[in-house]
Amino acid sequence: TTQSSYSTGRGYVVLGGTASDDAGVAEVSWSNDRGGAGRASGTDQWIAGISLRIGWNLITVTARDTTGEVSQRQISIERRRR
Repeated sequence: TTQSSYSTGRGYVVLGGTASDDAGVAEVSWSNDRGGAGRASGTDQWIAGISLRIGWNLITVTARDTTGEVSQRQISIERRRR
């Protein structure tokens, strides 16, 4: 989705996207305000599997360039009870 929020009954989501920087993208990572964090696979084109808890999960994706500068995007994902 390109929306700022999403709802699912599943216990995980797979997020992916692209990142670019004139200095080069060093890493892409994610964190969940409900617990959990990790590093995405890839940099310019990345993908990450993220576990969700019941309720709203605020996922922050952070791209870091080779000079240490960062850019962040967030998505709110609701995990519904089945």
